[in-house]
Amino acid sequence: MNSPSDHLLAYNIGAFDQAPRKSETETGGAQYFAFNRPELELYVFNRSIRSLLVLDATTLAVKKSVPGLNLSKGDCTIAMDRHTDTVIIASEAGWPARQPGENEDTINRNCSSRLPCIRMC
Repeated sequence: MNSPSDHLLAYNIGAFDQAPRKSETETGGAQYFAFNRPELELYVFNRSIRSLLVLDATTLAVKKSVPGLNLSKGDCTIAMDRHTDTVIIASEAGWPARQPGENEDTINRNCSSRLPCIRMC
């Protein structure tokens, strides 16, 4: 059995016998990512460096990084809201593993600012 990768892997679905392309940057063990088809971007939260990574979907190169996100422990789900042009990140950790206000973050897609978001306690 192959060991899990700490990189995003892109397979050619027309030729599974070929080795996948691999992102240069590590993902910090991320289990989820989101795809923005119009912008050809991938979003992944790297827990070890506490940053949202924005990757070019074609080359898998990092385009942008948003550091310093304070999300609680647990796997993070990521969603792109095209109507508001925001990326939403939510941690699956539940109370009391997290503190109030540490379970999600919302960021402009252009990564210029963090936005207020709903807090669930």
